[in-house]
Amino acid sequence: MYRRVRSPAVAGLFYPSEREELESLIRKLFLGGRGPGGFYIERFRGRRLLGLIQPHAGYIYSGEIAAHGYAALLSSGLRRRVVIVGPDHYGLGGVASVYPGDAWLTPLGEAPIDHEVVDILLGHGGYLSPGEEGHLKEHSIEVQLPILQYIYGMEGAELLFTPVSMGLQTINVAEDVAQALYRVWERLDGEVVFIASTDFTHYTSAEEARRRDSYSLEAISSLDPDGLMDAVYNKGSTMCGYGPTAALLFLARMVGDVRVEILRYGHSGEVTGDDSSVVAYASIALWLGG
Repeated sequence: MYRRVRSPAVAGLFYPSEREELESLIRKLFLGGRGPGGFYIERFRGRRLLGLIQPHAGYIYSGEIAAHGYAALLSSGLRRRVVIVGPDHYGLGGVASVYPGDAWLTPLGEAPIDHEVVDILLGHGGYLSPGEEGHLKEHSIEVQLPILQYIYGMEGAELLFTPVSMGLQTINVAEDVAQALYRVWERLDGEVVFIASTDFTHYTSAEEARRRDSYSLEAISSLDPDGLMDAVYNKGSTMCGYGPTAALLFLARMVGDVRVEILRYGHSGEVTGDDSSVVAYASIALWLGG
């Protein structure tokens, strides 16, 4: 029987292509100086996580930042279903495309696609459509997967994965994607966590990036997707996944009683030692129950 399995596009570039080297690096992301200091964080135990906003640069630059969010997920309890919404940097796919195949391959093995969630999303209609093109070269979703596979493997837990790529990041598309995600939430509450993939301001000084990102972070903290779009269109933010982030904010407002926690903000200059031109990153948790 023919199976559609997506091969990794950025293994060996954004993260190691060999299993042992990759696993060793992932462990260092959690234990390193910019990381959370461990895999399990006591203050997150017993909390309920709706979703995360996570960076997607090369692991040496943003992986320790991302580890804060994944420690929150691991500590608060893994869900068997993960939906990741990322931007289509290459513009190869449709307005918003759901990968319709069987699995994605990484150096840590195959991650099976969650066909039940795919069916719910596509049943919504709207801007979402099945499509592989927007996923084939795209890194924003792929880089999340090995870390997820690693932490799920630690727990011996099943991981079912749904990738959604946004080629058009307007407020209308973001709200429509959120409505589809809410259908998943209604059907599978307690089994699913949502991840929006984005980096923050690109290629300015660290000081200027922090200033520009303050507007985006304020909008995110207020669950304000319109404010987020204003930060991008009018206040100089160059975050690349503002559409997926806005979709997660819309979803949080639909679900209700959600509190935002900025777990870690940082930038590439913390690694390179050059603060004159950086890319900024944040790991942000959206907690249920206020």
